[in-house]
Amino acid sequence: MKFFDYLSSLGFSKKESEIYLALYRLGTQPASIVAKYVNMERTYVYKALVDFSVKHVVATTEKNGVKHFFIPDIALLKKYVSQEEDRYRRMGAEFSAIEAELASYRANTESRIPKITIHEGSEGIRHLYDEIYDEIVANGYISCKMFASNTISSQSGKADTVARYADDFFSKLSDRGIHIDTPIIQLEVQNPKGTVR
Repeated sequence: MKFFDYLSSLGFSKKESEIYLALYRLGTQPASIVAKYVNMERTYVYKALVDFSVKHVVATTEKNGVKHFFIPDIALLKKYVSQEEDRYRRMGAEFSAIEAELASYRANTESRIPKITIHEGSEGIRHLYDEIYDEIVANGYISCKMFASNTISSQSGKADTVARYADDFFSKLSDRGIHIDTPIIQLEVQNPKGTVR
């Protein structure tokens, strides 16, 4: 469901997203009713709803001394997105000051930084693609030659995820007009049942 992906991008967990959607469906309700609807512990749901109200994506009211939560307008979520954009923009503008401060702490540790980085698992592969992309863009390269192997995909069991990272990487470079040459190296892997090509 696109909605859950969207809230996940905003930093909300799957459970929090379910709570938000439940409240939207139910209308004005106390945490106990929302908790029953989503089949979650009431205290957790209450804390999530309070957090939503602090972020101003949910409003509150009181009925008979009990706090009720509701979503008066879905536009509150859009407003929250705009506020987050502004916050990240300000953080981006302040980054150079942070970078300079951190550089002063690291002046004497450069020699102790490893020359080799190990990227493990599918997330490691994603970070590797990100590092290569950043390096290409930062240096203004217009062409890049990469040697690729079928070994990672065939042996990792996560071929779809790895392929998606690669497709995204090549797509971003293509959008920038950067030429990529990728000769494939076919490797043979021995296993007890024979040779895998």
